Amino acid sequence: MKCAAMVVLMLLMTFGPAPASARELPLDVYRARLGTQDHFNSKGKRLKSAAGIIRQDRANNHKFNKKDPEDQGDVFFAKRKNRALLEKMLQSGTLDKAARKAILSGVPLVEVSIYQNRLEVLVLEEGDADDAAGTGSRNRNGRPKLVDGCKPGPGDEVTEQTTYVARLSSTDLFLITLDHVEGDI
Repeated sequence: MKCAAMVVLMLLMTFGPAPASARELPLDVYRARLGTQDHFNSKGKRLKSAAGIIRQDRANNHKFNKKDPEDQGDVFFAKRKNRALLEKMLQSGTLDKAARKAILSGVPLVEVSIYQNRLEVLVLEEGDADDAAGTGSRNRNGRPKLVDGCKPGPGDEVTEQTTYVARLSSTDLFLITLDHVEGDI
């Protein structure tokens, strides 16, 4: 017990307490390719907002069974009334300008974290609008383009990210995300 307390103390001294946003755990998290079919509503009209495209992706996933290969399920948006809340939840959440542009002009792979009253959307991989298959942009080696400033060395590739959560107290969490890199070290 004494050793565990020392580790927690060292983490707090090194990184400080977790920010308020890290204290709230998401209700659900899913990844989805916002493919070409997600850019059009069920009547064939082109959608003009990132929220509309994300909402159509969830309708395609849950109602119309039109899934891109990378689409994951979620429980929250299985209900139509919850999909109707998506735009409002996104206004209260996080979607930066670059992510909005990637969604409107391409077919990105996104990760959506669903909280009680908000959404956080992170673009994991950009995709070209011309890529009708929705497999995403590739670099000259055929590997996925990386976003968010991740720059491995020549020939390296981030293949996966893992986030670990440690409870420091009844109200504080410690989050760390590790990039798994393949290539020459």
